[in-house]
Amino acid sequence: MITIDQLADVCKEAPRDTLQGFIDPLNDVFAEPAWGLQTKARQAMFLAQAAHESAQFTRLEENLKYATVERLRKVFPKYFTSDADALAYVGYPRKIANRVYGGRMGNDPEPSDDGFNYRGRGIFMNTGKDNYRALSRAICGDTDTLLKNPELLADPDYAVLAAAHYWIINKLGPLADRGKFDAVCDLVNIGRITPAQGDSVGFEDRVMFWRRAEAALA
Repeated sequence: MITIDQLADVCKEAPRDTLQGFIDPLNDVFAEPAWGLQTKARQAMFLAQAAHESAQFTRLEENLKYATVERLRKVFPKYFTSDADALAYVGYPRKIANRVYGGRMGNDPEPSDDGFNYRGRGIFMNTGKDNYRALSRAICGDTDTLLKNPELLADPDYAVLAAAHYWIINKLGPLADRGKFDAVCDLVNIGRITPAQGDSVGFEDRVMFWRRAEAALA
């Protein structure tokens, strides 16, 4: 079990009211053997990754509000190859999502609005129609729940379940048992274990949250 005081010790900068909404969902997945999150070592690593990826449980939906051409092109260089091309999209999150996610990951082409409808949501930012479909089957028991209601992934209950599903299908529990924090970071951020140490984005931030979680759960 995790208490609001313990979660607040991990996510010191987050509003307590926001964190309160995650207590029951977290305790539900921690208690369910199917998710492989029953030990303190595993819970600490899970919380560290979740805290970093979700900005301390305050962000469950991808932020596509790019305000400058420079930033938009830096994040999505493949889809915006010139300043003139990017300029028409700056300040328009729906257009950006449809441009960069349309026609891939199971999404229909740009005009379909699939890119925007199935943009990144949840603690680990599940993205794309194929991912929403597979996740719906895994955590809802049907194909349609998340396809018809993609915004549910920005709800704490579904967001925590989605993160627990990611944890189990990527076999992160055994890595946590062996203290392989860097490998867990790699699989969450990069999608594969790399030879380099600490190359996941925000590695030092993840370490900070891990240490806080270990202390809070001790």
